[in-house]
Amino acid sequence: MIPIVLVHGGGLDGRCWDRLLPELDGPALAVDLPGRGAHPAPFGEVTFAACADAVRGDVEVAGFDEVVVVGHSLAGCSLPSILDALGERVRHAVFVACTVPDDGRSAFDMLDPSIQQMIRDAGDLQPRPMHPAMAKDHLIHDFCPASPEEVQPVLRLSQRRGKPENQPRPHHPHRPHKPRPPDRVPARC
Repeated sequence: MIPIVLVHGGGLDGRCWDRLLPELDGPALAVDLPGRGAHPAPFGEVTFAACADAVRGDVEVAGFDEVVVVGHSLAGCSLPSILDALGERVRHAVFVACTVPDDGRSAFDMLDPSIQQMIRDAGDLQPRPMHPAMAKDHLIHDFCPASPEEVQPVLRLSQRRGKPENQPRPHHPHRPHKPRPPDRVPARC
């Protein structure tokens, strides 16, 4: 089976795929782009070329000769560079709800002008963890109903540091948890 390389969107890291990884039947790698998780870097120095180099390096370390690349959300901006860097290794590319700016434009350029102005008016914004209430509203609204015990570990993802193994993982209440197969390449944090 062809390995799957999972590329996170903006404001996330490879851990965003943790709930999906156990559901996959073949080898998979959830990468961290520069500035996140395994690839710390000042956000001001993160480029699409740096993203491509990081993913290519992770794929090489994993020993994958061919891959299916799956990107989510803002990964649509970095996927063209990543696909180019991986070259002939790429068998398929999947863009999941991706932002894909027109050629020569940025994701910011693609926003409605009123949203662009709101961002400009906000001033110098610095990256920071998402507030738990916002995480619940934006990230958990499409989960099936869950108890507070199942939701709390998800809310803590935006506030904690360290390995995800340090926290219990919520899982779908109607589907038994499947442990990660030993041949799976885990997401790094």
